[in-house]
Amino acid sequence: MRFLLDTHTLIWALFDPDKLPVEIQLAISNLRNEIYVSTASLWEIEIKNQKRPLTMPYNSKLIELSISNAGYYILPIDSQDINNIDFIMQQNIHNDPFDHILLSTAKSRDLCLITHDKTISKYKDVQMKTY
Repeated sequence: MRFLLDTHTLIWALFDPDKLPVEIQLAISNLRNEIYVSTASLWEIEIKNQKRPLTMPYNSKLIELSISNAGYYILPIDSQDINNIDFIMQQNIHNDPFDHILLSTAKSRDLCLITHDKTISKYKDVQMKTY
């Protein structure tokens, strides 16, 4: 299967996997699965690190190195990802642009988004695993 990690899940998968349920840990560590990370997550992490380094002690360079070491794939944002933003925004569930691009990326690339965010789980027509 092909999974896209949301930013929160990415951080836990890399630095504190015991916070993830066993089912999610197994999905991420299963070598038959492909694990993807959006550059939007790197961007979000860098912004949070710059604004609040005590609450976000990881910067995008450390995350990128850790992603590579874990064998995950980094997805650049491209026009196919942006094309579904209107579909996501029309659902009018919340206003987080990073979540919007993750949802749109999952939809456009036929990926299953793994998320801990209960608000994201309200979106329709996007494959998801929530925990």
